[in-house]
Amino acid sequence: MEPGKYYDVPFTYEERQHYIDNPGEISEFLPTGYYTDDEFYDPIKDKVFKIVEFGDNRSLYEPHGVEGMYSYTVTQDETDSDLYTYRIVLEKKMYAKKQYFAVIATDTGDPKSGTPKLQSSPATNGAAVVPSQLKNDDDVYVVPNPYRVDVDYEAMGWEDPGDDDWGEQDRKIVFFNLPEQAMIKIYTLSGDLVRTLSHNGKAKEQDKYGERAARWNLINENEQAVTSGVYLYSVIDVNDDNYEFVGKFVIIK
Repeated sequence: MEPGKYYDVPFTYEERQHYIDNPGEISEFLPTGYYTDDEFYDPIKDKVFKIVEFGDNRSLYEPHGVEGMYSYTVTQDETDSDLYTYRIVLEKKMYAKKQYFAVIATDTGDPKSGTPKLQSSPATNGAAVVPSQLKNDDDVYVVPNPYRVDVDYEAMGWEDPGDDDWGEQDRKIVFFNLPEQAMIKIYTLSGDLVRTLSHNGKAKEQDKYGERAARWNLINENEQAVTSGVYLYSVIDVNDDNYEFVGKFVIIK
């Protein structure tokens, strides 16, 4: 049996008063008795109990996830402070897509009285963040790349038309890791200007895609949907004359 939080369960209802008060590590049973893989004998009470896993019985540092929804790892940051700080890394998440986080506290409940564990509401400290910037990297990236019309981006939650029916204007690619204030120019391979986008990370409407990301709906300057092809983009930092980045992305229709 792996270490973790457990509690003892008597075999009959009449023995209910012999519950221990709080769950604990398996090793905590040893001073007064011994255990096998699933039973615990207490010589003081002269009782044999089942040993049952209690609650969310896993280590903080154990990788965790829910299939099809999320997965993450946790490590403790090294610090000279008396406070503990932790780094949580979510895996397989898309850049420039809003994610919601909350930290909750739980107690052990009271197995003896049958009181279930309680936990704080995630609404008390929930926060939304948009991953749109990379550390130590000045390059600008596009997601998704390639953009494919045979992918159901709406079902993925990437393209959301709201209450309206989906239309061409609801398509979306996002430029992320942008300078805080930037100008984005999109070209065909032959050098024709397709669309110019301006980005201001301080603007309130940027909250949906992050301070360092900007959306394009695949509509050109003439309000027409663009065709399949390879496109070039140029990014200029309006606050830094020495910065310009050029990249490319693919649209497959």
